[in-house]
Amino acid sequence: MKLPSFPLYPADFFMDTITWELEELGLYNRLLYVEWINGPLENEIKKLAKIAGISPKKFTKIYKIMSTKFIHTADGKLINVKLEEIRMRQSEYINKQREYGRIGANKKRRNSDETV
Repeated sequence: MKLPSFPLYPADFFMDTITWELEELGLYNRLLYVEWINGPLENEIKKLAKIAGISPKKFTKIYKIMSTKFIHTADGKLINVKLEEIRMRQSEYINKQREYGRIGANKKRRNSDETV
């Protein structure tokens, strides 16, 4: 299920990145956005640099600042744990809401069948 958005918690984000330069913030945001849209990131410098719109050499230099914000998955991809936790919570919430909707629709159907 593709989720269109994720919440940004300004205090957490600000405190986690307070010492970063704008270039570092821009790269981090781009990586988070692409991960949100497409899922885990390929762990290939050239691909990641292309996402960032910078050279692989510059990417490698800037990425050192934020590398602790990403972990390697079992299949060798990169994820931001906080972002994936948010994705999981949102998916669970949406699935619960769908189930509640089904239950409510079934209840209405049963009630309308009984009154006919």
